[in-house]
Amino acid sequence: AIVIGTLVRIGPERFDAHIEPVHWSSTGNRKQDVALITQQITDMLARRIAEHPEQWWGAFQPIWDDIRPTPNAD
Repeated sequence: AIVIGTLVRIGPERFDAHIEPVHWSSTGNRKQDVALITQQITDMLARRIAEHPEQWWGAFQPIWDDIRPTPNAD
């Protein structure tokens, strides 16, 4: 089973947990299946982020002090 889990802060040290299954079945084409599942997961997360966008800024911040971002090659 594949599930998507998200938390929404509802107060100081209080969260609402949401777990949603990813429904899929094999088509027999592994590459196509992976693409379809990935798109479904992306859509599910986008929907949850859109509901509370102010709470997702931290998802894209470094969380380990010992890992430094690599310089952009551009």
